Amino acid sequence: MRIIVEGPDGSGKSTLCSELSRRLDMAVSHSGGPIKNEEELHKRIANQLSKNNYIIDRCSVFSEPVYGLTLRGYSLLSRKDFEIYVKKMVIDGWIVIYCKAKGPINKGKEWKNEEHMQGIINNRDQIYNGYSVVMNNAKRIGLYIHEWTWTNYKIKDFPIIYNWMEWVIK
Repeated sequence: MRIIVEGPDGSGKSTLCSELSRRLDMAVSHSGGPIKNEEELHKRIANQLSKNNYIIDRCSVFSEPVYGLTLRGYSLLSRKDFEIYVKKMVIDGWIVIYCKAKGPINKGKEWKNEEHMQGIINNRDQIYNGYSVVMNNAKRIGLYIHEWTWTNYKIKDFPIIYNWMEWVIK
């Protein structure tokens, strides 16, 4: 099984990944933070999409267009490459969960630097809008995306995950 949990900072990705990991007995792979150049981007994506029986906490196919455009002013991932990678996810049967909730930003986690963290905090609405566009584009290409919000599925009510996982896995 291959699962990608995607979404903006503070949306509950890491919390959901931890719970899925515990319940499914699968390892979690984290994205590794901001990308420096196109070569690094494609190596990271190839590594992420080659994994089996993994949960990926943020995939660069989705995050680079959002954070690259927002924080750098351009994305290192072309639209053509985005489409190629998304089609590969469809063919390979990836389960994609899009965390949409706008939760608190974890200022205690390790950030690239203070400027990077402030950039994310200052641009939250743009990041959320960017994710909406990117995920809708992936849907148009044919990827089914499960939308997850903690307001619909309270963290204390994790039995809902069992029912949801049974449905997703079938």
